[in-house]
Amino acid sequence: MAKIVEIEEPERNSNSKIFALVIEDNSGNIWRVNFKAELWFKAIEVNL
Repeated sequence: MAKIVEIEEPERNSNSKIFALVIEDNSGNIWRVNFKAELWFKAIEVNL
């Protein structure tokens, strides 16, 4: 299982947010990688 969660509120007047990639492997170990993302968009449209 893997999911991305927001872990920190963005700074005021900033387009940056901090997220964590959380991965649980088959043995039940949980791996977490934090990363900062610059948000360059206001909306995403996905066509499937």
